[in-house]
Amino acid sequence: MRYAIEKLKGPLNITFDKKVFKQGATLQLKDTLRITQSNISLRGEGAFVRIVRTYKWSDATPYPVKNKKDTYQCHLKKGVTSGIIYIYNARNIILSGITFEQVIPGDHGLGKNAYYDAECFGDQISIFSRKDTKTTGFFNQIWIHNNTFIRCRDECLSVVRGPLKERAGLSVSYNTFLHTNKVMLIGNSIDKNMNILLSFYRNTLDGFGQRGPRIQNAVVHIYNNVYKAWRIYGIGVSKTARVMIEENCFIAGKMEKQGIFSFGESDSYAWSRKNTLKNIGKTASTSYTTKTFPKMKKHGGPWYYTEQMAHSVQSGFNCQGN
Repeated sequence: MRYAIEKLKGPLNITFDKKVFKQGATLQLKDTLRITQSNISLRGEGAFVRIVRTYKWSDATPYPVKNKKDTYQCHLKKGVTSGIIYIYNARNIILSGITFEQVIPGDHGLGKNAYYDAECFGDQISIFSRKDTKTTGFFNQIWIHNNTFIRCRDECLSVVRGPLKERAGLSVSYNTFLHTNKVMLIGNSIDKNMNILLSFYRNTLDGFGQRGPRIQNAVVHIYNNVYKAWRIYGIGVSKTARVMIEENCFIAGKMEKQGIFSFGESDSYAWSRKNTLKNIGKTASTSYTTKTFPKMKKHGGPWYYTEQMAHSVQSGFNCQGN
């Protein structure tokens, strides 16, 4: 698989033998899988495929966080790479039907009460372009579909650097996110002129902490997802983000603070329509910051918006079902 993805020229459609993988098989990566060529699909439908990256605590050096007792962050040691898959400047990429997991067995050795922030072990899937990309060589047409993400050490999905002029489009659909803190980060706080367009629809997020997703300097349509038992917030909007939040289901547990959460910048906009909040009690606030989505051709950068986006996907899900 690594040889095909990193050495052969596309287009490539990589599938897994259903007879071999029928009972389940794990592909244990020793290094990050780098997708730098376009026109590649990696599809596990019909088989049970797990792609796992296993780390040791000794791969990283802990250092104490100032003014926080028994709290540590980490730096990877020289020669140790982070994450599972990098998608770099590639177009027409499909990842589907696969379970991704990051494993760190054993105890971190810092004491029973110590908290070890393992973010240095990286995102499960990172998608990005060169920092100086303007019109060529950027990622586009990426589809992350029907996968399961378990125990993400930093983000499950990260799209932090995109083109400044041309549009980069991504779809994240029908995935399941389990036992993780941060689900997805879109954009960054510096590049206000980034032009990332992303649809996040029909995903299930169960027992997560935050960032489902967090959006900065990007245009995102969040449609028909199920949010269960989040701990900090469900969706974060900041830094000139333009976000449409439509027909989602928020099912509160016992530790929730907010469902939709704005970080309060005056230049970010969230537009909400027909979302359902269930089991909301004292621990989960129904309040969130929302603004009317401006009718515009250009505003604060190369953002384009039409109301047709809000109705482009047929409705068929409701909060009463699964």
